[in-house]
Amino acid sequence: IQAFRRSDWERAAAHLDDALLVNAEDHFIWLLKAILARKAGEETEDLLNAHYLAPLEPLLRMESFLAQNHQAAEKSPLVAPLAENPDALVECACFLAELGLFEDLSRWIDECLRHREVPMLRYLLADALFERSEMPVDAANQVQRAGQAPINPPYPWREREVSALRRLSERFPQD
Repeated sequence: IQAFRRSDWERAAAHLDDALLVNAEDHFIWLLKAILARKAGEETEDLLNAHYLAPLEPLLRMESFLAQNHQAAEKSPLVAPLAENPDALVECACFLAELGLFEDLSRWIDECLRHREVPMLRYLLADALFERSEMPVDAANQVQRAGQAPINPPYPWREREVSALRRLSERFPQD
């Protein structure tokens, strides 16, 4: 994960290959390998291996969506089933944020919000905008839009969610 955060794809690949030598049945390792392959523009069967090991894993559906290179005018049918479970949408967003894949995070959240309004997704996006760029107006817009939504589950419980909310509350004490 540290290699992912540094965009050190070669080191990340080496670590994942070592991990597969020990535990080739871990779908999470195959998922990370699929992400690396996508970043390198390669086609592999890593994602298929992950789907075989954990066919219902929401993170795999997320990666399948991100592997599609085009932005469709219509809502993605890959994301639609996950929209029934907003906690899964947030889980995927937190995963991408932890890996430091902020372009993917932005694309994922944009698609999720096309399906369902989830304030926590907007807060995570605002936090990422502050963390990765100088886009305070866009981040403030996301915070404002999240604040206008009703307070409904899922409630923050992951470390990434709580830390994002803490950072945003310092920047927006009135929210």
